[in-house]
Amino acid sequence: MPSIQEFLPLTEQAVTQLLENRYGYTDKEVGDSRRRKPRWPFPGTIEVWVPVDDGEEHLLGRGVNLSPNGVGAILDVALKPMQSVPIAIHEPEATLYGRAEVRHCAPHEEGYFVGLQFVFD
Repeated sequence: MPSIQEFLPLTEQAVTQLLENRYGYTDKEVGDSRRRKPRWPFPGTIEVWVPVDDGEEHLLGRGVNLSPNGVGAILDVALKPMQSVPIAIHEPEATLYGRAEVRHCAPHEEGYFVGLQFVFD
């Protein structure tokens, strides 16, 4: 990964590199037919900007799991499924920034568990 404090576009390759360096990730098949890629525990900070009437609301959340296709996170606010939001994933190696689509949102004891699928250009 690049040097500390670097900002990189969110790409499947950048997430895969982070997972390889941090966890020894391999792109193996998973038994769960709903998933294209395995998920790895991910306690990193997730930043999301949610559209509101007068602009954007800035939210910080805690990552739960990460794959090259998306991230599961705990947020204080519920997000609407199918909503597209700007996102940043903050790690010591780099900050990855881009867009994600909310795939699901469910109440959680710490707020809301939100599943975000990365949108790659």
